[in-house]
Amino acid sequence: MCWIILQLLILVTLSCPSCAEDETQVTDPCPEHQRAFGGSCYEFVGHQKPFLSAQAWCEESGGHLAFIPDEDTQHFLQRHLDPKKDTWLGVAPPASPKLPDSATVEGALSWLDGSHITYSNWVTSPQPGAACGHILKDSGFQWEAITDCNKKLHFICQFESGRSIVCADRDTTLQCGSGQVLIIHGGFYGRKNIHYCRTPRSPPTASTQHQCGWVDVGDSVTAHCRGRQVCQMAEVVNSISEPCPQLGSYLSVDYHCKDGRSH
Repeated sequence: MCWIILQLLILVTLSCPSCAEDETQVTDPCPEHQRAFGGSCYEFVGHQKPFLSAQAWCEESGGHLAFIPDEDTQHFLQRHLDPKKDTWLGVAPPASPKLPDSATVEGALSWLDGSHITYSNWVTSPQPGAACGHILKDSGFQWEAITDCNKKLHFICQFESGRSIVCADRDTTLQCGSGQVLIIHGGFYGRKNIHYCRTPRSPPTASTQHQCGWVDVGDSVTAHCRGRQVCQMAEVVNSISEPCPQLGSYLSVDYHCKDGRSH
């Protein structure tokens, strides 16, 4: 009997490989209220907010609205979404008007980090003027691009394993598990992307869609967080001169967690 049960378990695992991916593809465990997949943690937020407010909510914890780069990610998200609810995605106009071929890539929309939308599941192709996108309810989880980004919808936050976005006006924390310490791989402070940490000073207009400046702060973050399990990023931000005073800056940090104390 035990042998039969074991064979059945093996068959189930082989027939649904993505079912086992949730807890195996993220280096550091996700919090209990998030789901792991493909090197990221995802939070399916029950609140309803306008697009910019939803992005700001994700940024509070170092993340961003979710990207869907491939069919596997699409299927993973579908397993956790309510098909009766509209849900924001991290889709916006290209971060720079000078991106090559931007006018021919999915109606000039991109993911918030500026990467091209190479996999898509649109109900209809995005039209000129579309400024944001969401998963459309009652559509079989297809996407819709719209101009009205002030609608209040549910949303998904994505927290990339080993990378955190820290807005200058928010006290984001880097944190490892018990018995672990932070190892910093690099970081910059400034603005490389118009869509992250948006403020009234940084509207998404053609005249401001460019990087205004940034500085390498990897050594500063390393010195501040060395040997710590928890590290407050506000202290780092406050110690750096503003490289982008017109639009405002944000901090991007690459890191991982390691057992024991750093040397």
